[in-house]
Amino acid sequence: MLSSGLGKYLAPTALGAGYAMVKMLALQAVDSELAVVQDFTFQFLAGVLIGFAVRPVARMLYWTPLTATGVLAWLLLLVGPLGKLLERLVWRLPLDEAYWIRMLPDTAALIGVAVLAPLLIPSDVRQIHFRLLRGRMRYDCDRVGVLKLIGCGLGYPILFVAIHALITGDGNWTVTLTAGQEFLQHPELETMAALLALHGIVITVALWPVLSVFLRGSMELTAVLGSLVFVIAEFAPAFANFDQLDPFLLMDQVLEGLLRMFLFTLLVVLCFGRRLETPLQSGVFSR
Repeated sequence: MLSSGLGKYLAPTALGAGYAMVKMLALQAVDSELAVVQDFTFQFLAGVLIGFAVRPVARMLYWTPLTATGVLAWLLLLVGPLGKLLERLVWRLPLDEAYWIRMLPDTAALIGVAVLAPLLIPSDVRQIHFRLLRGRMRYDCDRVGVLKLIGCGLGYPILFVAIHALITGDGNWTVTLTAGQEFLQHPELETMAALLALHGIVITVALWPVLSVFLRGSMELTAVLGSLVFVIAEFAPAFANFDQLDPFLLMDQVLEGLLRMFLFTLLVVLCFGRRLETPLQSGVFSR
């Protein structure tokens, strides 16, 4: 078994190898020249990081294999490719052919992770199926839940601007305030704010199925899910292209992503997380 002992290290490593192979094969299919210049080692190490980030979610929840694949694919694709797409729209970067050539292999690799994770990191108990999950989420999807979702969406632009200004200022409060003012005076501020709010809603919706059944304390949920969101959205893509990016720019990007994703995950956990002392209602799970 790859779920205990030495296997708990081998499983994420095997998942990393699967991620790298799927990505390189997909790259070869869409652009053989780009595949040649990609460093397999960095792709493999990025996959290992994803494997260790995915392991607690795949292992600690009592998913059936099909449900685990569906939920992980949902989470990884919303946080990863869709999130990156929204970020490019925020910064007005072109969605040209070069972007799609890189995005499609990333998407294929994440789908590969979602398929392989339940096989390499199986749960000891397999109780949570789609019908149960749907009942739990339908129970949560009331007026208060919708208001919380909107609140999380509105919170993301605030975190984005504050942390971006803080990292840009690098400890100099004058520069920090200037950077914040420049962002707020952007001529397309309303469009950028709407896209950032949509990004926050997308991340919240991605985490919602997991939070509906993951009974842990707020700090543990933030640590587990914050690590997963950060690795998928920021660290793994940056690490996979480590040899092609400026190190200082990479450090700023990763640090900004780390603060933003963990703080936003904490906000989502506080809104949608289930406390250990709150009993699950059996009627909901029987639906």
